[in-house]
Amino acid sequence: MGKFQSIQMLRIIAAVLVVVFHAHQDAEGKNWTRIFRSEDHVFSIGEAGVHVFFVISGFVMMVASISDKFDICSFLFRRFVRIYPLYWGVLAFALAIFAVIGRHIPTDPFQFVGVLLLWPGLAPRYISPAWTLTFEVYFYLCFAIAMMLGRNRGILALTAFFLGMIALRPFVDTNNPILDVVTNALLIEFLIGAGIGLLAINRRLPVPAGRWLMAASVLLFVAGLGLGDNDLMPKVVLWGVPSAFLILGAVCWESQSKMPRLVTTLARYGDGSYMLYLLHKPLQWGLLAAFVAIWPASTITAIIWVLPISLVCIIISELAYRRMEKPMMMFLRSRRSPKQMLPT
Repeated sequence: MGKFQSIQMLRIIAAVLVVVFHAHQDAEGKNWTRIFRSEDHVFSIGEAGVHVFFVISGFVMMVASISDKFDICSFLFRRFVRIYPLYWGVLAFALAIFAVIGRHIPTDPFQFVGVLLLWPGLAPRYISPAWTLTFEVYFYLCFAIAMMLGRNRGILALTAFFLGMIALRPFVDTNNPILDVVTNALLIEFLIGAGIGLLAINRRLPVPAGRWLMAASVLLFVAGLGLGDNDLMPKVVLWGVPSAFLILGAVCWESQSKMPRLVTTLARYGDGSYMLYLLHKPLQWGLLAAFVAIWPASTITAIIWVLPISLVCIIISELAYRRMEKPMMMFLRSRRSPKQMLPT
């Protein structure tokens, strides 16, 4: 089963949403002028990008495990190669940015090792979006162990384990970063994605409902804006449910018909979404520091900052993907024999 063009498109859209959301957060921090009263509220939909990523991760991992014999070592090695080398490279860049702009760099070696390993509570110390990678790594480990039971039994075991741990959340100290991760309801989003992947593998998708599911997801995202500034609804419901509808609808749609040119065009940038997701925040820190240094007393509108800076981050990240990440990944993956390769 090859790559879904619609999923590739949603990967880059989700990354762009996060970039714009963080750029606007910087503008909020500087109290720059808003064009309309509810501007901060509208930009909060950028948070949804993370939830879209979590559902996609579950889907992709299930589809990638379609081979007859699941090789846990090959799977984990492939995940390690995908996550850590680029993360460490961007981390080095972030530390260089910190040094240039005079931002404090903690020197505790034990904490730094935790940052390198994406340990719960320490991962976002230098690259703030890296907290999500802690969840990704935990999911990969649990998924790999579960798949040793076979695809169907494995997903049932994984579901029972995750739901059981989530049920314990009221009884544990969630100030402990490890307990916060292993009992977090966000793990349900990975399960939903894996479930969609299993439906795709078994050809049991509600294919005719694809476009309706996507339309419903858009309506739910818009409705979510009405609750985004308060805690009336957990984020796993607020953004996770429409994300699930979106991924399921996209997969159904693509299983039924050829994708429009716009989808296939945007899909080309899907592989660069990880670089954009990691690199944009250090870039924004550096650009913001330079901007404030040049125009320390300026008063500008938030959107005049957000849009060009987001565009700069997108362009630089895409260039970095093509010139650095893509060649690096090709080299690292070539270190294994064809027998060890998993389907992408």
